[in-house]
Amino acid sequence: MLTAKDIQHYADLGRIRLSSAEKAALVKDFKTIIAYVAKLSEVNTDAVLPMNGGVLFFNRFRDDGVDLERKTEKMNETSQIVRGFPEAHEGYLKVPPVFTD
Repeated sequence: MLTAKDIQHYADLGRIRLSSAEKAALVKDFKTIIAYVAKLSEVNTDAVLPMNGGVLFFNRFRDDGVDLERKTEKMNETSQIVRGFPEAHEGYLKVPPVFTD
């Protein structure tokens, strides 16, 4: 079960200062929350279908694949930009310094 020492540990992780009274109140609050969650686990959910985020929508993601034609186009476009830039080094564009001493 949750103790004041646990609360202090969590407070230390969050760099939060708690008084003894606050720790005692949090222990009581957390025990109430844990008891409620335990009570919920007793509910028979065998006939309940799983849901995504509380609604019956499904994610519609694109297939994860490489479009080589598009990748080649992008590489060609990038190389054209680098070639057209006044000064470049190993694929990076060289620009004048913004900050000086």
